[in-house]
Amino acid sequence: MGWREGLVLLLIAGAATSQNCRGEEPKPRSCENLCDKDGNCKIRAALLLPRNTTFYASLHVVEPVLHLAVQSDTVKEMLPPWLSFEWMTYDVTDCDAAYAVISAIDAYNDCATVFFGPACDFALASVARITKFLGKSGIPVLTTGGFTFDFVKSKQSCKDEYYMLVRTSPLGFKDMAYFIIDVMRQ
Repeated sequence: MGWREGLVLLLIAGAATSQNCRGEEPKPRSCENLCDKDGNCKIRAALLLPRNTTFYASLHVVEPVLHLAVQSDTVKEMLPPWLSFEWMTYDVTDCDAAYAVISAIDAYNDCATVFFGPACDFALASVARITKFLGKSGIPVLTTGGFTFDFVKSKQSCKDEYYMLVRTSPLGFKDMAYFIIDVMRQ
């Protein structure tokens, strides 16, 4: 298992300690913990993407892939056997930032423990800004999007704008621009 997979597992499973960014005691929710009183543990993952298939990352394209990924032997070996996964889908209508926030709040109210997406920059920015204030210590946002420079900046504390954001993409627009400049120089 690589360092990225380990980081993702720590974030999802709640083993990583994170700060309470609210500055006050959060209101308790019955679903705040991953495990219930009977020891049943479940990750409730919210998939926040547009239903509109003109976007490359849409619910109809990504949801089946994630269901297959959870069933793969690699993922099964990475996750403990006592942990189950539940996918919840939310339509971020046409990647609109306002709909993204509404979808994130709906997912939070439905007890989501991690957000996957949005992939569009404006929708992602809106969701990533509020997630550090949700729950006891924030809700992680995992995305393949977020190419603009602000998403690449450090995210080590509550003072950082996108504190709970984890980009799985290795490059941003700045990296791609420098790569093209280097190619042109050669």
